[in-house]
Amino acid sequence: MRIKVTYTRSRDYRTVAVNGAVGGLAADRMVAADLFVERMSPPEHVLMDVEGDVTTSEQREPDDTNQRYVERELQVGLVLTPTTARAVAKWLNDTADKAEAGTVISRDVGSSDG
Repeated sequence: MRIKVTYTRSRDYRTVAVNGAVGGLAADRMVAADLFVERMSPPEHVLMDVEGDVTTSEQREPDDTNQRYVERELQVGLVLTPTTARAVAKWLNDTADKAEAGTVISRDVGSSDG
């Protein structure tokens, strides 16, 4: 049997940058993953030199600034069945291999849950 599958975007659809994921197994044995973007934390404040009515465009961090840290901002959470998690992982690995090889790639992940 052949069926036609169409794609639509929900009103909440968005594209996000992803540097990594954190998660594990949920209580119901689903695979849970939060995708995050990673960046250096901004400084608490900066110092700007002002001479008369002119502010220089150069900003500098004060010498006594607190230690900076890496900030991971969670972008989206995923909850997948183990079968779907494996299918997505395989598609990501295959697509990454093709990207590194410079070949044309398909965007279709497919579904393994029925």
